[in-house]
Amino acid sequence: MIRIRDLSRDFLKFWDAAQGKEQEEQLKLWWEMYESKNPEVFGVYFSAPFWGRRENLPKALPGYGKDSEKIAKAAGKTAELIPKIVKGALTAFATGEGEIEMDVIAFVGVYGADGFVFLLEGRPAVFLALEHLAEYEIERAEALIAHELSHGLHIALGKRANPGTFAKIMENLEEFISWIARNVFDEGLGTCASKRIIPGLGERTYLFYSPEQWAWCRRNEGRLIEQLLERLDSKDQETCSKFFTTWRPTEELPYHRTGYYVGYLAIEKLLERYSLRDLAETVPGEYSGLIRKAFAKGE
Repeated sequence: MIRIRDLSRDFLKFWDAAQGKEQEEQLKLWWEMYESKNPEVFGVYFSAPFWGRRENLPKALPGYGKDSEKIAKAAGKTAELIPKIVKGALTAFATGEGEIEMDVIAFVGVYGADGFVFLLEGRPAVFLALEHLAEYEIERAEALIAHELSHGLHIALGKRANPGTFAKIMENLEEFISWIARNVFDEGLGTCASKRIIPGLGERTYLFYSPEQWAWCRRNEGRLIEQLLERLDSKDQETCSKFFTTWRPTEELPYHRTGYYVGYLAIEKLLERYSLRDLAETVPGEYSGLIRKAFAKGE
């Protein structure tokens, strides 16, 4: 069962009561009218700094004043989009809702991550931040929702197919998250799946790249592949950050999230031989071998 949860009503009630109040009163109302009603959601959201930082809440309050109307509109549009994209995602992964245990949560955060997936009460949960979706053009919003849903389905199907392996992963989650092969495989799968769920957007849209970043990655494709293949089996947060998250631009690597491009190339190649569902159900121990096979000459 896929459970869709829209927290925007709680947020908008909070903000309606908080407008014009002093910051201290606004923070109190945030807790009383919004966060305390959804403690499990914010327990996850504030558990990792790359998703949302509690200390950024005071800074977010002026943003709500500026963006509340856009957030309300984005909430309505997102509520329309999610069921349609869920249907497309189930078709792309050749599965049915009866096989899937997953939550999809539309909420307003503190201008942190625009979307991510993590476990919530043992189920994969897709988190979609409406303060960001309020700023996105429709194509980017669709691509984001499809990408994060793909991650959720990957976890749900992988857990269903390999319950023992999944339990072991949870015991060493920090190491698993920083594993380079896992990032290449997961982000490539999310990108390639979203391309099939929402076709026709243009390749760089699925990667959330500017035209300049897309052109740079294409020019430097061979070097990027070589760099990641050298590090594929490492479990190092600095390397993970360098290629997948918040790396600060350098002359050698002027753009962040370049690892997504390598993952995209690898999974596109693998999809010539496997289905999305096959890849989603793959045991993580096989990720490195499959990625190397994708880039092997003659494959």
